[in-house]
Amino acid sequence: MTSPTKLAVSIDEAAAMIGVNPRTIRRYIAAGHLAAFRLPSGRALRVPVSAIESLVNSGTAGGTSK
Repeated sequence: MTSPTKLAVSIDEAAAMIGVNPRTIRRYIAAGHLAAFRLPSGRALRVPVSAIESLVNSGTAGGTSK
């Protein structure tokens, strides 16, 4: 049996996926560059994997540019 694919991940998991600090993920969310939603508890944030893929494909995420 295969494990189900996650549709959304935590801030830490999102950061690990694209190689940035979790604080950077929070900045992307605050700036509107990355979609996120709160769990019913109202505290934890989750980031849709599709939003991470879109961010990476746009060239905005990770690395440095000069």
